Amino acid sequence: MKIDDDWMKALGRSARFYPYQCDLPGQTFCFIALDEDGYRQQSFLDRRALTPGAWHGWLDRRSVNRELARIAPELPLHFIFHTGHAGSTLVSRLLDWLSPILPLREPLPLRQLCDALDTGSADATLQPMWSTTWRLWRRGFQDTRAVIVKATSYCARHAQAIIQTHPRSRAIYLGLGAHQHLATLLSKPGTLSDLGGFRDERLARLQSMLGFAPPPLMTAGELAAMSWLCEDLTRRRALQAVGDRILDVDFDALLDEPRQHLQRILRHLNLPFDPVRLRDVANCPLFGQYSKATDFHYTPKLRAELLQQTRLEHAREIRRGRRWLERLGHDSTVVASLLGEQSRHY
Repeated sequence: MKIDDDWMKALGRSARFYPYQCDLPGQTFCFIALDEDGYRQQSFLDRRALTPGAWHGWLDRRSVNRELARIAPELPLHFIFHTGHAGSTLVSRLLDWLSPILPLREPLPLRQLCDALDTGSADATLQPMWSTTWRLWRRGFQDTRAVIVKATSYCARHAQAIIQTHPRSRAIYLGLGAHQHLATLLSKPGTLSDLGGFRDERLARLQSMLGFAPPPLMTAGELAAMSWLCEDLTRRRALQAVGDRILDVDFDALLDEPRQHLQRILRHLNLPFDPVRLRDVANCPLFGQYSKATDFHYTPKLRAELLQQTRLEHAREIRRGRRWLERLGHDSTVVASLLGEQSRHY
């Protein structure tokens, strides 16, 4: 498919062509074709969304904006932020099951734009691309009533800036208690290498929030504890700064009482929903699947059993992580207060 007049008109009418990635210096976007089912099937709207031989085409920002001017009205745009491994994909799928939304899960342009914020890219380059990306995300299909962007956990470091810059958007922020988070991280074979990749950035962010350097990291449990602390403090700062525009959601509480917490989320995001489905949401088939790979059987009960097994198998590392947090609590009233809140998990 080539970029022609029909393609350009379709760009402004619906989300049929998705902005897969952007080139900030070149002020251009790369589009791929996705229908409604295509969006819903994707757990990651990044390179994993590409299929061999799939059509794609590049278009400059000014041309995109001309076609977006045809959209009336733009759809509400809201966000799911999370501390990592906190059920964000499941919540995104549940909201899609309950409400006529268009889910955008971990869009690559959001990571690109957040990385540009970190490197101090000039506003003259970044802000116009932010604006156009937001307008592209406000498109939907015939029955779409809102668009929900599920950010990758790494983008949550900019949750405060994202929400403050877009006053009509609202968000939820999913988290886990320390004990649950440590067990979750240590239960996944590939997680530690992933944690290592973000180690330096999280340490720098944590030091900035604390005002001093945390203790050295020597073990896997300590690395997991540092990651939890950094992301949880980031979450709390965003909640304090933005106020009631971000709803704080504990994932384990949601699993215990899904109807109650999902109703809170739907109302917070001003989403229409099917009350019959909400009443029976505990029996939703999504609770029997692994959300990032729906072919795999995975239930809240199985998750609880695996975490308990991890606590037994990795008890030493979990203790090391807790001791690392406790040492840090001696030097920081913020951490000490946080650990006091978490004591029920130990």
